[in-house]
Amino acid sequence: MLGERLSTSVKRRFSDSPIGSFVTIGASVGKRNLTFPIMTACAALLVIGIGLLTTVAYSPHVQPSIYAYEVISGLGLGGLLTSSIIVKLNAREEDIASAQGLLSQGRILGGNVGLAIATIVLNSHLSSDLATILSPIQIADLRKSINTIQTLTPAEAAAVSRSVSNAFQSQMRGCLGVSVACLIACLFLWQKNPPTMTEKFPKKERRRQSV
Repeated sequence: MLGERLSTSVKRRFSDSPIGSFVTIGASVGKRNLTFPIMTACAALLVIGIGLLTTVAYSPHVQPSIYAYEVISGLGLGGLLTSSIIVKLNAREEDIASAQGLLSQGRILGGNVGLAIATIVLNSHLSSDLATILSPIQIADLRKSINTIQTLTPAEAAAVSRSVSNAFQSQMRGCLGVSVACLIACLFLWQKNPPTMTEKFPKKERRRQSV
C-alpha cells in the first residue's frame, strides 16, 4: 500500500512537471525573455506546494488534498528543471556544453545527497518510534525493506504507517528549506536586459524560421 501511494505521488509529479517546463521554455524564445519572472513564480509554487505537504497529518486513508498539493509542487518543479535555459542564454557559446554538463552532474549529486538524507530520516523515525512496539530484528528488517510490513499484525502495521508518516513530514520540512533557498537563489537571476534566444543565436533562429 505504501509503495502504491508513493508510485501515485511520483507519477502525478512527473505528469505535471512537463507543463511547467514548456511554460518556462516558451518564455525564453519570444521577443522578450520572461525566464526570470516565470522561474521565480515556479520557485514560489514549489515552496507553496511543499509547504502544504508538510501539513499533511497521518491518516489510514489517502487525503484528496494531497493530490492538489502535488499538482502545485509539480508545476513549480517542472519550471525549475529548465534552468539549463539560463545557462544557455548567459554562458559563452564555447562554454555552453561544459556548463550544461556541470549542471546535470550537480543535479545527480544533489539527488544522491537528498536520497541519502531522506533514508537516514526514515530509518531514524523507524528506530525511535517503534522501539517499544517491534523487536530490533523487525526494525532492522523494515529498514532493509518496507515490504516487511506485510508480516506484521494490524496494530504493528498501523504503528509503522504512523512512523512513516512522521518521517514524511520531517522530509518535507527539509525539502521546504531547500525550496526556500531555491526561491532566494532565483531572485539573483534578475537582469535588466536579459538576452533572448534570437539575440543569442541569431543565425540558428533565422534558419529555424526559414524552415
